[in-house]
Amino acid sequence: MKLLIRTDEDTGREPLLQWLTRDSVARDIRFESAPAAAESMGAGEIVQALVTDVTSLGSLVVAIAAWRDSHGRRSETLTVSIERNETRIIVGGADPEEIDRVVDALVTDDSAS
Repeated sequence: MKLLIRTDEDTGREPLLQWLTRDSVARDIRFESAPAAAESMGAGEIVQALVTDVTSLGSLVVAIAAWRDSHGRRSETLTVSIERNETRIIVGGADPEEIDRVVDALVTDDSAS
């Protein structure tokens, strides 16, 4: 499953791609920097991820939430989204219900294709 992960701004801290590639939770996922689309030429970051199963997808969401939460108070306004096909979902936090919500939305997109 190919995913695009977008941040809405440059945080001035460790880039998301760097965080994800060293995070042991996401070690089974392939990452690369994705080319920026013309409509998204902002200060944010775009990362492409290739996950093989739902477990890897859940691990990815946990790793993204941890990166977002590492920004302290700024995490409340920092937007990170995951896109797959026509589905775009915002990662809001690291609690289990939030992880399930994101995974379910992206997996539901799979069953609709």
